[in-house]
Amino acid sequence: LVGIYLTIAKKNERSLKTNASATAAFAQTQMPSKNARLSNERFKRLSNKKRLSTSIPGAVQTQRKSNVKTEKNMDSNLIAPVGVLGFGVEGQSTFDYLVHNGVKDIVVMDKNPVKLPEVPAGVNVKVCSGENYLDGLKDCVTVVRSAGVYPMSPALFKFQMNGGMMTSQIQLFLEQTKSRKVVGVTGTLGKGSTVSMISHILTKCGVNNEIGGNFGVPALDLLKDETADRVSILELSSFQLMTLSVSPDVAVVLRVSTEHLDWHQSVEEYRDAKANLVRWQKRAGTCVYLKDAAPTAKIA
Repeated sequence: LVGIYLTIAKKNERSLKTNASATAAFAQTQMPSKNARLSNERFKRLSNKKRLSTSIPGAVQTQRKSNVKTEKNMDSNLIAPVGVLGFGVEGQSTFDYLVHNGVKDIVVMDKNPVKLPEVPAGVNVKVCSGENYLDGLKDCVTVVRSAGVYPMSPALFKFQMNGGMMTSQIQLFLEQTKSRKVVGVTGTLGKGSTVSMISHILTKCGVNNEIGGNFGVPALDLLKDETADRVSILELSSFQLMTLSVSPDVAVVLRVSTEHLDWHQSVEEYRDAKANLVRWQKRAGTCVYLKDAAPTAKIA
């Protein structure tokens, strides 16, 4: 555990494995590319519409074939209307984040009944609930997916093929954080305990730190009082990692076996989702893993 703390300041020169896979290809659809950007003609049409005054990075400009009125800030790629897919604890955190960052058009989608908090004047919110809650996708340009919503459903696949953009809390956090370091922890068992121990070690060493993600508070809540000297520690499940296209500075990969096969389509998909924790790390990134555990070593 002391070694985990020490790796925060070290540079690792290892080469990262970025094998192409179904999930990796899916995640890459969320990265800027020629095919994902708005065409000049489409952008000119959008420029005649009212634009959102906000500065939230984290989504790619995409060609959206619909009659949805779009709003966007020239300094941001997050284009409204923005959908909040799933309105549990994480979805409510996302909603609060969007409202406080000036998003004026929001679509809330959840299969369960939705109880909205008080909405400020000037913010338009549409709620889609019940069996047909995904019908709300047709009113969105960008969707922030809650971790528990399976990202490869036919409805979400069609949404993205039509030019829609899907992102997540963890994606937005990693793109916007000002923390000096972000530590991400994943594995089949022991994630919460490991995150807690890392936080305890850092605290004893006098290092400012906060815990979030799948343990503690939702990741976007960590941005509210963030300071540049802080280390953010995230517990990350396969649900949160599945469509990620950016990785934390320090990745801790615990023993990975098999879990959540009622949600994932296969063991390979489950483990491949975990691999996104390290897949997009830069050369200066660090990975701590169990060398004697074959699935874990393969991910690392």
